[in-house]
Amino acid sequence: MRIRPAEEKDLEAITAIYNQGVEERWNAQMNPVSMKERAKWMKKEHPADKFPIFVAESDGSVIGWASINQYHSNKKGFRSTGEVSYYVHKDVRRRGVGEALLRYLLECAPSYGFHHVIAVLLSHNLASVGMLEKCGFKHWGTMPDVVDMSGYICSHLYYGIEVPLKRQSVSYSEQNALKLAHAYWKEHIRPGDVCVDATAGRGKDTALLCELAGPAGQIYAFDVQPEAVKSTQALLEREGYADQAQVILDSHENMTQYVGSAKCVIFNFGYLPGGNHAVFTKKESSIAAIEAALSIITEDGFVSLCIYYGGDSGFEEKDALMEYLRGVDSKRYTVMVQDFFNRPNCPPIFVLIEKNKG
Repeated sequence: MRIRPAEEKDLEAITAIYNQGVEERWNAQMNPVSMKERAKWMKKEHPADKFPIFVAESDGSVIGWASINQYHSNKKGFRSTGEVSYYVHKDVRRRGVGEALLRYLLECAPSYGFHHVIAVLLSHNLASVGMLEKCGFKHWGTMPDVVDMSGYICSHLYYGIEVPLKRQSVSYSEQNALKLAHAYWKEHIRPGDVCVDATAGRGKDTALLCELAGPAGQIYAFDVQPEAVKSTQALLEREGYADQAQVILDSHENMTQYVGSAKCVIFNFGYLPGGNHAVFTKKESSIAAIEAALSIITEDGFVSLCIYYGGDSGFEEKDALMEYLRGVDSKRYTVMVQDFFNRPNCPPIFVLIEKNKG
């Protein structure tokens, strides 16, 4: 089973599974909904770039779906509280599909800024009550006998859970370029995102991208050195991410041949850690790769660069990159450079390129 963001092609299955719940009285809708109504609901309440719907897929078929968005979305006071919904095809219930979807939503919740998550359900849905309690939810309240479905009376239950927000205090004396990059990625990469590691190296950043994007995400990693590709593949296999990432033996300047669009592209310019210091990234291919990255990032996307220089790799690439970055179109992108200016021994530089909104 794979959990991924819903696509337009999934609308028919999402509608059908929801209507099973209507027919079996698992919600108070009472009347089945049309695909047109579900499409309107998805567009309004669950835009793909904000609160996407996630589907559980098995053997190419959607067997369940789940959603999370702000509780009372029109009231800002509830902006840190999310509400979850989940539906599973009747033929695969009690096989862990609903629990997997719910746990996945809980993993997503902090990235949406939700500190509390609630589920609202009908009192006779005992299987769902058991699943919520298994996942750590507590019974927060009951609206007794408020539901009347053609003479069938039941109550409305509120279950909730507190989830820790991912916050990180910053003391720059303890930071370096890579730590700053990782902190930014953790803040902005969401489950289901497509990410590119343009300089795979030993695979550590590739693995981190797999963790942040979750099982619904897709990761591409590039390197021109067979040793780096082999090391990255081995690490991903050990960490359980082998099916989530594609490691490609090719120059990062060719990424557009493999990737249509991505939330982010990350670079570490320099040489392979523990490898041959005579082999390092070069200014011509590095600049071409950045331009390729800018062409594929989404509207809310970014490009992250850690620039290592001095020593064996010298200053030529670093100087060329900084000159290039000064000329990036300011109407389309914002370039931010963080340099530990008074540190000795050529401290690496962190550069972030964000795509301007609008």
